[in-house]
Amino acid sequence: MLSHNTKDRLEKIGIALCFAGLFAILQPFSVLLYQYGFQILCIGGFMYIALGYVPADVPIPKATVIVLSVLGVVVGFLLLGIALTPILVG
Repeated sequence: MLSHNTKDRLEKIGIALCFAGLFAILQPFSVLLYQYGFQILCIGGFMYIALGYVPADVPIPKATVIVLSVLGVVVGFLLLGIALTPILVG
């Protein structure tokens, strides 16, 4: 079971990753941090968004299906945007 406390903790980790990614993108000291900042930001943002759709006290397999479904929708819209951009712009 994905308890309410675990869900809240994972959402807070997602928010912390978003802040860490923003810091890594905006800092002027390290190119390595800058390179990984966007990926960290994306992972944290996806965690926060996907866990928002998972209800509390749901079995882990069902929670996994919900998270993968959200990932599928996000990837689908990204691919649709990539395919339609040349048509709409040109």
